[in-house]
Order: sequence, then C-alpha cells, then structure tokens
Amino acid sequence: MSKCKALFKRNWLILLILATVMIPIIKYHFTFKQYLIQDEFKSNFCQMVVHEDNNLEDYENFCENILKQPTFKNNTYSNVMCQKIMQQGVTQEEKTWCEKLLTEENKEPKTDFYTMFSNLLLDSVHNFNPLSFLFITVPTLVGICKILKRKHIINALTRESYKSFLIDFFKKAYKYFWVLPFIALFMIGLSIATTSFDHTYSLVHNNSIWELSTIQNRYLFIIGYVSNITLYSIFFINLALIVARKYHNTFVAIIVSYLYYIGIEIFFELILKTLIYRVFHSDIGHILNIMNLWIYSDSYGLGALFTFSITMTILSFIGVYFAYRNKESFVLSCEKNN
Repeated sequence: MSKCKALFKRNWLILLILATVMIPIIKYHFTFKQYLIQDEFKSNFCQMVVHEDNNLEDYENFCENILKQPTFKNNTYSNVMCQKIMQQGVTQEEKTWCEKLLTEENKEPKTDFYTMFSNLLLDSVHNFNPLSFLFITVPTLVGICKILKRKHIINALTRESYKSFLIDFFKKAYKYFWVLPFIALFMIGLSIATTSFDHTYSLVHNNSIWELSTIQNRYLFIIGYVSNITLYSIFFINLALIVARKYHNTFVAIIVSYLYYIGIEIFFELILKTLIYRVFHSDIGHILNIMNLWIYSDSYGLGALFTFSITMTILSFIGVYFAYRNKESFVLSCEKNN
C-alpha cells in the first residue's frame, strides 16, 4: 500500500492528465457505438419495410417508435412487433423480410476500425488538440525546472563532466515522451476491440477521413500514426527544453513555452501558408500545422506529412543543441537563480 501511495505521489500529474483525456474518449466511444447500432438498424429496417404502396410517413414514425423500445433487439419482442406490422396491412412477404431482419440481421453493424477511429478523432480527441502540447510539456517542465532552479548542475560538475550531466538531464526531460503515443495506442486499442479491420464499411458509407491507400495496410497505418505522434511529442519536449534553458521558473516556463507554440502555429497559418499559396498556387501549406497532430491528415500524401513532422523534430534538436552547448553560459544562468 505504501508503495502504491508513493507511486501515486510521484506520478499524480501524469495520472490526472491521462484521466482527463481518456475518460471522455471512453464515454464518447460507447455513445457513438450505440448511435451506430441504432442508426444502422433504423436504416436497414425502414428500407425493408417501407414500400411505394405504403404510407411512408406512417412507417417512418413506426420505425422511430420501435427504436425507442429498449428491447427492440429481443427476439420475442421482434415477433410481437412483426405481428403488429401485419395488423397494419403488411403482406406476408414483408412479414418474412421483417422476421429475417430482426432475427438474423438485427445485429451490431459491422463498423470498421477506421470509421470508429475517424469519428473518435473528429468529435472527441479533436477538442484536445490545443492542449496536447501541455499534456506532455507540463510534467516535463515541472521536472527539469526543479533541477535548474535548485542549481544541481553546480554540484554535479564537481564530480562528473558536463556531457554526463546533460545525458542525465535529457533523460529526465524525455521521461514523459510516451504520454501522447500512449493515448494514441489506447484509442487504437479501444477502436479495435469493438470493430473490424475490414474497411468495406468505410468505403460504402464514406466514413473514413483517410485515403484508401493509407488504410489498406492496417499495421503500417498504426505504426505510421503512432510514429507521427511520437515525432510531435519529441518536438514539443525540445521546445520546452529550449525555453527552460532561459526560464527556470516552472510557471513562467510553461506560459512562455505555450506562447512559443502558439506563435509558431500563427507563423505557419498566417505567413508561411499564405506565402506558399501565392508563390506556388498550392494548398499544401495546410500540412504546416502543429496543432492538428491527431488527425494524421494524408490529403497531400503521407510523405508530405512525415516530411513536415520529421523536419520540425530535427530543427528542434538543432535548437536544443545550440541552447545547451555552452557550459559556462548554462552554469552562469543557474547561479543567478534565487
């Protein structure tokens, strides 16, 4: 018990962040799943029962009333319902269709993984896009700013090299790089558990936000999606490291980091994207977006998408290198801490 308390005490912030994200995801997932069940049943049933020689409005109302019944999937109730249809003048052939639908086809729709995952991203996780940066940088900055504020580097350099100190420092900085990829894997696992990988449903209903070439290979899709989220995570941490080099106060570092994050997005949206459009007459500038990491947009191909995320990650590593390469300047900035 004491170990659990100690573990919780050390990781309460991460646990809070994960709960804040995952609880709404779980809630939306099962709400959407129930919606799909009812919507598919309503569509199939009404198409089977309503015909040109019947009153369309009456049968649509009848379908609506059926869907409100909590036992509409129960076989006994289905038989009674079919008898009610017979009383309203439905032919024996239509009654047979009804029974077949309710006893054999009235099952959960064969919703595929991509439909579920698309809707999860667009309707639930999309709301976390502006906050995703904080989910990973806040716990990171809490840890590294504590080291900088307490001037650990001054004592550490008396017994180890500057390189050894940086290695240990960066290990602590990248300690939480897994948070966003973990959330991605959780969403993927949740979607896989209740759906099928057959992408026929997505193609028929046009429910997937990705191109066919992207979703044809399930394994490459998952690996690519998680890899892209990981690249963004590293970029976010590097940006926080660059800011923490100058601002050692945790609260100030969080605020300044987020302002830099917003500033980079504004630069891409208002300046770089506009420049690309005017010079090259292309909308490819839409991929220059660091606040839309969850969507995995392949509108201009995955090559363009990964080129952007990899480039941003490399540039951020270069920024970290220049920020921490001067030992004397780094030590001096830590000595000025009160």
